[in-house]
Amino acid sequence: MRLQRRKELYREVLDNPRGRELLIDLMKKFHVLRPVTVSGDQYTSAFNDGARSVVLSIMTIINKDHGHLLDELERAISKEEIES
Repeated sequence: MRLQRRKELYREVLDNPRGRELLIDLMKKFHVLRPVTVSGDQYTSAFNDGARSVVLSIMTIINKDHGHLLDELERAISKEEIES
């Protein structure tokens, strides 16, 4: 798939409220704001880093303002902590 088509497809799927909700969930689940290293376990650390890399690649492909997405992620995490 060509890069331009990939960008269009990712934006079509993710550049709406439900898509942003999905992307925020992926950012939470795959360590975008948390350390990926696991002390004494290089394989899990590498796995976590790979998962994080996928989410960062998606963010780059759709060319969203990373600061805005990170703000949304922090708000979502705060909301979950309050509700827990």
